Amino acid sequence: MEEQDALFVAPLATSEQLQQAERKGWPVDLLERMLALRWPAWKVELYLSADGFPTVEMIDGEVRDRERLSTGLSAREATWEDDERLTDLFANSTERLGDWNVVVERSPNPFAQQRLQENWHVKVLDDRGVALAANMQAGRSSYVDGRPVSVSWMGGWRVRNEFRRTGLSGLLMSTPGPASGVFGMVSYWYVRNANGLAQSWIAQQVTDMQASSGRPVDKLTASVHHLDAANGGRRDARVRKVCADDLPRCVELINATHAGLDLFRPYSVEFLRGRLDDLFWGPKPPFVPCVYGWDEMAVLEDDGEIVACGGLWDRGRDARERWTHRETGDERVVDVTCLMDAGYARGRADALATLIGHHLATTSELGRTAMVAALEFLPDVVELLDWAGPEVEVRVLETMGFRSPDLHVDATMTRPYTDLAYW
Repeated sequence: MEEQDALFVAPLATSEQLQQAERKGWPVDLLERMLALRWPAWKVELYLSADGFPTVEMIDGEVRDRERLSTGLSAREATWEDDERLTDLFANSTERLGDWNVVVERSPNPFAQQRLQENWHVKVLDDRGVALAANMQAGRSSYVDGRPVSVSWMGGWRVRNEFRRTGLSGLLMSTPGPASGVFGMVSYWYVRNANGLAQSWIAQQVTDMQASSGRPVDKLTASVHHLDAANGGRRDARVRKVCADDLPRCVELINATHAGLDLFRPYSVEFLRGRLDDLFWGPKPPFVPCVYGWDEMAVLEDDGEIVACGGLWDRGRDARERWTHRETGDERVVDVTCLMDAGYARGRADALATLIGHHLATTSELGRTAMVAALEFLPDVVELLDWAGPEVEVRVLETMGFRSPDLHVDATMTRPYTDLAYW
């Protein structure tokens, strides 16, 4: 037993470490607390040798967060067995948008959106089997201002209603991601215009980061169009399901349609095939539900040539918004489908508009409220969809580039592409 107990005795600080901590003005117990938490030796040395960043206050706050995690709370990567916990968390995490309370329900598959993303992971903070907070992140290769760069999307921040303002969101933020994760040289996130609480929280986080590291945060807007499904859409006989032989042409159309936009990830046949395979190259086990795949991707063929392509993700099957007016109690549910992987031939905006009308008919048959399409930089297509009552939704898009003494990555964008898997 004594040999086993010895494994859990915290290492002692060296005399050199104690001298460094004293020179930096650290609280007398800060180094001891770091070592008691078994921080990696490289990280201890990094903080002891840091020149102003992170600050002593930031290091002390990180230590306090880790100490909280050693007393019952657990911050970890979500597993497939967390599906019910995450569903319960989202159902009990309310957003305030103007005069409305909004609950984004994620069920029965709370991981559905992430299945469409690259290099994604979900962090969950739980206590005795109850999820108290969560956030989501995904990293991918992209272009910013014409330069290839790794970007990281952040979203899905949720804190259970009963635990608001207890520091859990900051605790999650300070928890390292997976070793297999993609580090974003440019980070970005979307914020709803009317979400004052989220804007205030993000502004505080951003202010802290700017004050400590000098990393600038740029703001612009991104918009999508909501097409009303009540009109039933418009079927077209020229639309058919995609097949494997169509992929090279689809990739050509998608890349030509969105080339030059910030955050656009140039497609390859392998990338599109991987997205349509939906995790499985071959048969899918019955216990893994379909999210978006070959049956949802379509092409429009005219005179033997594919002139438009695009898929339909039934987002509303696994994620819907429940809006409740705080004064009147009026309720409404927003459950949508999303246009994915869209492109069209030069001069054939009509073909994509027709394909969208075909998918809108499917949206109506599914009983969804609307179809969402990222058409911000395709005005010719929007004009041809006037019959579908397009309404624009605008969100704030914030971006932050990596900065160190040796490297600065500019995150300035002008024309952002919106992949609805990350919206």
